[in-house]
Amino acid sequence: METPVFILTTFNDGDNALTMYESLLASLPANSNHRLIIVDAGSTEEELKKIGQIGSVFGTYPHLSDALNAGYSVAMGFQPDGSNFDTSLAPANEYMFWIHTDMRFPQYDWANKLIDIYKDCGGLVAKLCPGTHNIDGSTISMQKGEVLREGNSCPHLMSAKFLYEFYDKWGCIFNNRYVNIGGFEDHDQWFRLKEMGYIMAICSLVCVYHKGMGTREMRDTNPDQWANRNTFHNIWGPNAYQPECKVDLTEMNSELNAKYGHLKDEVEKIVTTIPNPWQSVKPCS
Repeated sequence: METPVFILTTFNDGDNALTMYESLLASLPANSNHRLIIVDAGSTEEELKKIGQIGSVFGTYPHLSDALNAGYSVAMGFQPDGSNFDTSLAPANEYMFWIHTDMRFPQYDWANKLIDIYKDCGGLVAKLCPGTHNIDGSTISMQKGEVLREGNSCPHLMSAKFLYEFYDKWGCIFNNRYVNIGGFEDHDQWFRLKEMGYIMAICSLVCVYHKGMGTREMRDTNPDQWANRNTFHNIWGPNAYQPECKVDLTEMNSELNAKYGHLKDEVEKIVTTIPNPWQSVKPCS
């Protein structure tokens, strides 16, 4: 069993962080190892004290992209500012998840299940996301028989092996030209990994609940989002939003269905028996 590292970004959401972490711990196998790295994007002192109850906090950082870069640097064994980042060194942790405070984890052992599927993706999938179920009841749509489809969601999983290659290519993990918590840093990364011949995919066999925009709704981020949209379009084109998703995953879906198809019933049981995990942290297996 792997030792996953969870990179948690926070912003004035101490109460949510405490409940989220309770849900995360309940989802992990007993006596299993994990690592939590908390990077903050500008919380008040009062909120930092709450967040600090679940672990040491790195930061605060002025922008989400800076916090993310710090979190991944620490996860791979380097200084938060990346000053001693060396891709020739062995990583401190092999598999890394970006998680939010507005998430709940109703599927038992979801992280290791996603890691196992990630390993079986033949090196094509650089970034793998669970089939997120939103608190409002909406889900990410999948075609019949699909285990994977190209797409972007949160949380997501990446390996140190890929991140080292990505850093060598681009000199960062997330582009720090994106300000505050206005978004687009993940879509920018998506374009870059696509240029490297990889894809980002969503997996229907692993379930995480995500409120969505639970952090942004705490303040007016419209100016940040407009600024980041302009930055994104200046880099990737005026009509860009996401890369073209044309990779044929038929064969990979068939193989993954044969190996992990039993998880379909598990996810179906979760979404029918835990319709509102925002009020429940006990995982379903």
